Amino acid sequence: KKGRKVWCGVMKYYDYNANNNNNNYLYTIPIPSSDVSPNIKTSNQWKKRWKKELLDLSLEKRRLFKLFLISIGIIFSITLFISFLFSFSSSSSIPSAFSSFFEEKNQEFKEGINKEWKREEKEGIEEWNQKQVEEWRNRDLIQKEKERERSSSKNKSIQLSKRRNAIRKAMKHALNGYYEHAFGFDEIRPVSNQTNSSWGGFGITLFDSLDTMLIMNLEEEYLKALNHVLKVDFKKDYDASFFESSIRYLGGLLGAYQLSKDKRLLSKAKEVGDVLLPAFNTPSGIPYGIVNFKTGQGRNPGWTNGNSLLAEAGSIQLEFKYLSFHTGDSKYEKAAHKVMEILFQNQKSEGLYPTYINPETGRFENTLVSYGGLGDSFYEYILKQYLLTGRTDPIMIEKYQEALRGLIEKLIIRTANELAFVGEFDLGTDSIIKEMDHLACYVPGMIALGAEGSEKDRLLKLAEDLAMTCVKMYEDQPTLLGPERISIEDEGYSILNPKYILRPETVESIFVMFRKTGEEKWREMGWKIFSAIEKYCKTSSSFSGLLDVTQKDSSKDNWNNSMQSFFLAETLKYLFLLFSDDTLLPLDQFVFTTEAHPLEIFKK
Repeated sequence: KKGRKVWCGVMKYYDYNANNNNNNYLYTIPIPSSDVSPNIKTSNQWKKRWKKELLDLSLEKRRLFKLFLISIGIIFSITLFISFLFSFSSSSSIPSAFSSFFEEKNQEFKEGINKEWKREEKEGIEEWNQKQVEEWRNRDLIQKEKERERSSSKNKSIQLSKRRNAIRKAMKHALNGYYEHAFGFDEIRPVSNQTNSSWGGFGITLFDSLDTMLIMNLEEEYLKALNHVLKVDFKKDYDASFFESSIRYLGGLLGAYQLSKDKRLLSKAKEVGDVLLPAFNTPSGIPYGIVNFKTGQGRNPGWTNGNSLLAEAGSIQLEFKYLSFHTGDSKYEKAAHKVMEILFQNQKSEGLYPTYINPETGRFENTLVSYGGLGDSFYEYILKQYLLTGRTDPIMIEKYQEALRGLIEKLIIRTANELAFVGEFDLGTDSIIKEMDHLACYVPGMIALGAEGSEKDRLLKLAEDLAMTCVKMYEDQPTLLGPERISIEDEGYSILNPKYILRPETVESIFVMFRKTGEEKWREMGWKIFSAIEKYCKTSSSFSGLLDVTQKDSSKDNWNNSMQSFFLAETLKYLFLLFSDDTLLPLDQFVFTTEAHPLEIFKK
């Protein structure tokens, strides 16, 4: 009927989601009849095509299509809105008040933005400039610091070289005077330029200073000395000091052999060892203090009441052990080592040893304990035997630690002004003797040398305190040189013996302290001592000891007219090494004897 839809067909489409098996099911939709008015017909045709296209879409496609239409609508709406705003802002129909307000706010906004940009830009530039300037400044400071370090290192190297040269020059001055006035004799008398042959007349100055000449590269002086030394015949009817001959003659030859590897020196050292060996021919094995080089007869001096001295019997082990090690003949080491066994066995108090020993029984005959005269180097040699043998002797390190405990508990004295001294001790009365020899100033170096393990810092501090006291005894004098013996008092000390005989013990400890700590202050202290020696002890031919360190007088009236060989063997050697590189005779490879002769540590 007209005006009424008549359904006369079907439209087909597929449902892609009909079941779980994704099978496509055919559905039908009725289609309106075309029996309608023309307008309606045209409309129905359009709808037909539209529906056909829609019905061919899947559900997912329809969703996307809807989103597409919505997006188009939103974009179109935004476009219209923006166009409206532009047209509105430019319209003349807008009230002038509103327009001016809008322009004012717009201008404020622009100005605010510009100000903010400028402020941020300015702050950024300032911050960058500040960082850049700081970076440049730091870079400049680092560069200047490096330049200062290089300059300081260069200046330091130049200064050390100058100081070594000054000490080498002093050595040459002493040797030249000896060569000119006393060559072949034991010593020169540096004021009168006469000779002294109180050590057998073999030329002890030459033997004792051979290795110092090698260390200082004094080739001409060394060759002249060597030529004399190799010609000396020790089998002479002479009553020699067993101890001094061991450390100066034998030790000097061994030190020179160590540095030169000249077998002739080792052969000569064996000659000296052979003429000294009969001193051990006692009932106990404790050597006599005097031995005749020709007959082998031994004895002790009268002033010791027939006793041997601890410092002499117990301070020859390094030399004799080294001689056996390099000659392959064990008799020297066996004789020297037996002495240590006897002394350890007969000690009266743990770590403390009296100074007199009966060579018949091996027992101690007095109660005085001293790290100065009569006992000094014995304690040093306990430690150094352990070091020389490559730290392989457990007995030696045990006995050294015992001795160190005894020293700290019984002999160290601290005064009210915090000075630390090494006194003496009387085992008979169990009391301390408040006196100290210059000889005891080797103790700080010994303690520093043996400072290891958990106690290292504490021992180094003790060594420093003792060394500073020894240095102070120099600095307190008008001559800046230390006295021979002092009395320890509550507020410091007083001088008992004002002599200075060119002894090495203080500079030895300064040298060891520098090698152990690396602190430059020790070098400065050593240089002050050398400068004082140059100023007050230098004579026209060599160097002389002083009669009184409290008298600021460098004239003949204050010179003692004596230059013992240890001044060249020890004092000048330690001073030269103090200003040399650590690689020259490093302490972990060499042990210095009590006469400062370097012996290389035994290798397994």
